[in-house]
Amino acid sequence: MNDFLKKKSREESGACHPYLAELVMLNQYLERFTTMSKRLGHLPGQGRAWIAHIDLLKCLVAILFVGRGNFETLDQLSGDHFFAESLGLKDIPSESVLRRHLEEYAEPLGAVADFCIAEFLKRVSIPLRTLPTGHLPVDIGILPMADPCSFLGRVRWGYVCKGLRDLIPVVSCLSIEKWALATGLLGRSNEEFAAFLARLVDKAWRLTDAPLLIRMDDVCNTWDTYRALANFNKTDFILQWNRCGQNLSYWYRLAFAEGRVDRSCPGKEVALMNIEKDCALNNQDKILNDANARLVVSVTKYTTDNSGAALLVPEVKLEGWWTSLQLPEEAVIALYQGHLTQGDHISSFKKETGLDRFISSIPSVNHVILACAVLACNIRHLISQPKTNLF
Repeated sequence: MNDFLKKKSREESGACHPYLAELVMLNQYLERFTTMSKRLGHLPGQGRAWIAHIDLLKCLVAILFVGRGNFETLDQLSGDHFFAESLGLKDIPSESVLRRHLEEYAEPLGAVADFCIAEFLKRVSIPLRTLPTGHLPVDIGILPMADPCSFLGRVRWGYVCKGLRDLIPVVSCLSIEKWALATGLLGRSNEEFAAFLARLVDKAWRLTDAPLLIRMDDVCNTWDTYRALANFNKTDFILQWNRCGQNLSYWYRLAFAEGRVDRSCPGKEVALMNIEKDCALNNQDKILNDANARLVVSVTKYTTDNSGAALLVPEVKLEGWWTSLQLPEEAVIALYQGHLTQGDHISSFKKETGLDRFISSIPSVNHVILACAVLACNIRHLISQPKTNLF
């Protein structure tokens, strides 16, 4: 009976024991391929902090690495010396200590974690595969989060939840292999989005000399994206057109009258057209010309369903993409199809880290958590690569 209790105690003493070998590798990657420890050692408040900055960030990366994206995990690991030794920690912070420390030092900690993302990818010399056009794709997608009220409770509903709801968490990935490059909490401010794009492009240029191709959904206003991207050299884009409020009948008549129509597939007709310098588009000629953009429009008419049965009323689908590429319409659409896998990557990102909601009411704290999640995912991605031997 005593042996049974001892065995049970050992099993309950650490929730992450199955991952100890991987946590040792995680610590080695952080120490060898980032300057996190050195940079955190120079941050202000190190002497009077509740816990060492490096111990806090390593704990955050570790719990996200094992897929437990919540602060409560640290209370379960309290006193687990196996977990502490595998990461080289002096101490494991409790949930309350972690929250207080993050709230006080969120901005400098977030800056260090964000810097280490590109630094890690550069030091490990990740493979960066380009597209047939020679561009290196940079995909931006929205990270869907659960309602903030699910963890704050109705008592604290008011201003805090409203502020979180106004923020759009985004994740950007680099190359065909989808290495996570940057995250951001974007508000409705055009300046915030422009600053995020500038930070993203700067990170990508540290890793490659190839021209960039930014692909994204309609996350923010398209014209604001033009303004931001027009300032960068060697940067092209394909942005999904926001069709909300568009007159479907008008575009159907225009596309099938002036566009190229493909009727090779039975029960399906596709009309493609290209629009440049059209003053009818929100009267934004100057911005459109400065960004050297054009609109590729695709109108698809379906007369049969998937089983081949005729439809009583034809179904019409309108799609469009703003782009700076001077390629045929089919080539632009084919290049954008690679962006559709960004949704699958974000789903894997959430599943691997356990992040399905904001775990703090403070945006700057959530920024630190997202940056640590990117580090954790990139290291796990690298470990899973075949024949990875960096030590």
